[in-house]
Amino acid sequence: MLFVIIFITIICFLLLLVFELFLSKTFKLVNGNLGDIEGQLSGYRDYSKYLKRRDRFKVTKNIDSLFTSLHQITHWQILLTRRQRTLIDSYYKRAKESEEFLRDFIPQYTKKEVERYKEFFNDKQFDQEQQEAIVKQEDHHLVIAAAGSGKTRTLTARVAFILKRGNKPEDILALTYTKSAAEEVQGRLTRDYGIDQANIRTFHSLGLKLAKLSPNFRAGVATEEDTRRFIRKATEILCDDRDFAILYLRFAIEFRTGEPEQIEPGQTEKLYNYMRNQRYTTLNGQKVKSIAERDIANFLFLNKINFPRPYGRGIK
Repeated sequence: MLFVIIFITIICFLLLLVFELFLSKTFKLVNGNLGDIEGQLSGYRDYSKYLKRRDRFKVTKNIDSLFTSLHQITHWQILLTRRQRTLIDSYYKRAKESEEFLRDFIPQYTKKEVERYKEFFNDKQFDQEQQEAIVKQEDHHLVIAAAGSGKTRTLTARVAFILKRGNKPEDILALTYTKSAAEEVQGRLTRDYGIDQANIRTFHSLGLKLAKLSPNFRAGVATEEDTRRFIRKATEILCDDRDFAILYLRFAIEFRTGEPEQIEPGQTEKLYNYMRNQRYTTLNGQKVKSIAERDIANFLFLNKINFPRPYGRGIK
């Protein structure tokens, strides 16, 4: 019996020793990781530098790992000393503070940046999301917004702001789908910011410029008439395909629908008036007041159904 008691005592002692070594190693690891995290964030505390998303993500993962280690220790809280419990509370507090700093970094950085460049923003009405889109310094920055919400105005301001921060115009390339959009961006830069040397292009003009760098470049491969003839012939062949015919018909309908003009923030009434005065073209060339009227008229026209006014009359 004495032997059993001694054996159990030794086993308990060894387990306590292993546990103490585990705690010591874990506390040391947590303290070291916390120091590394706080060191990584220290240069960004005043929001004078931008912490990119990929770096924020890495630090966040380290903090999550830190919390996992702390949770493991707290499972053994009954065996911890008062000093160790105090250390854990301190580690939790420091980790949460770093976590909150990362969560609030973008809005706080944006606020500071707007303050630093207040002469740039003072006479411009931008909301919080637009300000963020203008001042962020990510490697890849995607702005998604509805038509008429101020995308062009915001992205134009971003180009101007990048130049304001000391970048050179030749280091910036802005691409649009249409020539009119490129002219609008350049016009806004000149009118609102006095910038007339920005490199604003359409995708097509950029492609043409790059193609001309090739020694095998051939100008005038196809004339406009050649292009129209090719498209007409291809369309006649493909129209026997029902799926293509449906897509082609949908394009014909949507192509006749104009996009909303640029509406500045706070001008809801102007947007309503614009939409109220819109006119839509049917497949037989008539003008109607709404998309619903257009779709009804197109359905009747495609099914060779004579339809009464207002669809037959249209709108002048």
